[in-house]
This record gives sequence, structure tokens and C-alpha cells, in this order.
Amino acid sequence: FDALLCYRLKMAPYALRFRGPRLLDYTDSLTRYAERRSVALRLEGRGLAARWWKRQARQCAAFEIACAAQFDAGFFNSSQDCAALQAMAPAFAKKLEVAANGVVQASLSKRPRPVGPASIAFVGHLAYAPNAEAVTWFATQVLPRLRATAPNLEFTVIGGDAPASDR
Repeated sequence: FDALLCYRLKMAPYALRFRGPRLLDYTDSLTRYAERRSVALRLEGRGLAARWWKRQARQCAAFEIACAAQFDAGFFNSSQDCAALQAMAPAFAKKLEVAANGVVQASLSKRPRPVGPASIAFVGHLAYAPNAEAVTWFATQVLPRLRATAPNLEFTVIGGDAPASDR
């Protein structure tokens, strides 16, 4: 093999055996996710769980930094996640970049409803907690404000484990 593309941090330890260029698709920052969970739990009054997630954030940060040192390049879906690791590991910042994902609308031939000019679609697997949180946040915090000016606006969720909803 000329190079190895490792998907997600879980697989990183296995990829380190490869002797050649190693690329890591972090996808997103587990450190940032754990930090957000810790804050949310603290605000809910769940101190013990918040402290556990804060500890997880420190461990994730150490591992993400170690991977930045051991891989030739790292990719994130969002600029915020990429910037977070660049700030934590400035010596490796130039090896980290954003490789945003997306969907070609023409490939969505089996979508549940047509997506038109007065619609917004979310495409992602909802068994993945950050996706489920994003959909819930958007549906409860953003969509009502948008519908104040566009009452017929539709929000379509497309992906595995998406719950049925008429919101």
C-alpha cells in the first residue's frame, strides 16, 4: 500500500503499525464533544456525570494530540473542530485541515419527501449522538424562528435511525 487512511480515532492504534504515510479522518473532535456534554450536564445539575465527561475531555485531548503527532495528516468535517485541535497542538497545526462532507442532491433519489425551495434537509445517521443533538437543537431552537417568516418551511431528516416526525 502507498498510504493508509484511518477513519476515526478508535482505529488509530491499529493504523500506527503501518509503515508509510498515515492519514487520519478525525471526522470531529471528541474533545469538543466531551466538553459540551460536561457543560450540559453541569447545567442540568448532574455534577458527577459532568465531572466524568470533563475527565473524558482531558483524555480525548491527550489522544487527539498524540495522533496529530503520529499521523502525516488529519482531517475534520468542521473548521471549529479543526481549529480546536490546531490550538491544542500548534506544532502539528499545518498537518490538520478541514475536509467538509456533503451530499449531491441528485443522489437522494429515495428521499422521503421532495426537497424544494421552502425546505431544509439534514442528512446524517441519527444513532450518532452529535447528529441527533444537532437535529433536535435545530428543530426546537432554529426552525420555529424560521417558520415565523416562512410558515410552510419543511424540515426533512434523511438518514439511518431517523425517527418519524411531522415537525
